[in-house]
Amino acid sequence: VSAWLPFLSSHVMARWFEHGNFWWLSPIPLMTAAVALALWRGSDSSRSDAWPFLLTLAIFVLGFIGLVLGMWPYLVPPSYTIWQAASPSSSQIFPMVGLVVLLPLVLGYTVWSYRVFRGKITADVGYHHHH
Repeated sequence: VSAWLPFLSSHVMARWFEHGNFWWLSPIPLMTAAVALALWRGSDSSRSDAWPFLLTLAIFVLGFIGLVLGMWPYLVPPSYTIWQAASPSSSQIFPMVGLVVLLPLVLGYTVWSYRVFRGKITADVGYHHHH
C-alpha cells in the first residue's frame, strides 16, 4: 500500500517525498516488506500455527498505517479532511454509549468462557491429532 499509494495522487506524492517526510515514512513499507519476507520464508517452517496468522495481521496493520499516514489528514481524498467527513458529535455519542456498555461485556464473557473450558480436552484428542 505504501509503495503504491504515492503514485495515485499528487497530494500523497508530495506528502511522501517533500520536506524530508520520506525518512519518517519509509520505515512503514520497509517493515511491511520485512514481514512479508518472513511470512514467505516461514510459511513452511515448523513454527507455531499462530506465526503465519500474526505475520499476516502485521501486514494488514502496517498497510493500514501506511494508508492513513500517506493520506493524512485527507482521508477522503483529497477534498475533505477527516474532521469535515466525520458525522456531528451528537450522532457519534450514541454508538459510543453502546460500545462502552457492550465491549466490556463481550470481552468479559470471552475471558470467562476461555477460563471455563480451559483444560477440558487434551492434545491427543484435539483437531490436530495425527494418526
